[in-house]
Amino acid sequence: MSANAPAILGIDFSSAPKRDKPIVVAHCENHAFHLLITNFSEFRDWPAFELWLSRPDAWVAGFDFPFGLPRRYVDQCGFGQSWTELVTSYPSQGKEEFAARAMAAFMAAQVPQDKHRQTDLSSGSHSPLKTKTNPPVGLMFYEGAWRLHKCDVSIPRLRETESGKIALEAYPGLLARRLGIRLYKNDTSASSADRIAARKSIISELQRPSANTQLWIPKPVKTSSLIVEKMLHSSGDWLDAVLCAVQAAWGYERRSEGYGLPQNTDPVEGWIVSA
Repeated sequence: MSANAPAILGIDFSSAPKRDKPIVVAHCENHAFHLLITNFSEFRDWPAFELWLSRPDAWVAGFDFPFGLPRRYVDQCGFGQSWTELVTSYPSQGKEEFAARAMAAFMAAQVPQDKHRQTDLSSGSHSPLKTKTNPPVGLMFYEGAWRLHKCDVSIPRLRETESGKIALEAYPGLLARRLGIRLYKNDTSASSADRIAARKSIISELQRPSANTQLWIPKPVKTSSLIVEKMLHSSGDWLDAVLCAVQAAWGYERRSEGYGLPQNTDPVEGWIVSA
């Protein structure tokens, strides 16, 4: 690994971190020909996560939550025309009012653009206005976006700063689907044996370069057998964190091109890396 290369991280986020559902961070070293998963961190409350986020480290990280809201909804609410205006405006509503208004708009939507961002439509991700059903990605936006702003993290296409911490919006389900795999989480109807088999398939694809996957997996992923076992038998959050890290690595390979994000990314919607 180059002495100047930043760490690559993947963050499986939670809108309400706690002991049995922490925020999970996969820590990776970005070597010339492979991505090495070295360890994981778990944060069970907001103070611990914020303390980690505020440290003066250098990394490129994929965060599994929406960074923005649909343009039509932002305009309707008067949240502003930039990401900074958005994330300094919406918290004033308070979490309960934000959740109620966003879900009402989600339910009342007449066309997909009323409740989805362009990147959601491209990637098949959930609407960031969805706050009352699983997964409550709207609440993840509510809790996550302003914290990135508070810690002065640099966000390509949305808010670029001099920080050595680069945040990219990731969506692990997108990468899993590109590998042809869907039912690998504990919150699916798949049996335990089916879930483990699906996870084995994902891990196998991550570990080997191939003509089918190298476009989305920039280099093979390596790690210890202990971490592989954790990815297989945990809740699925550890594997999601790794998938986010792989997406962050994909973006880092394209850092000279805005981390692979479209030049015309809407400044209040954002864009999922590699979507």
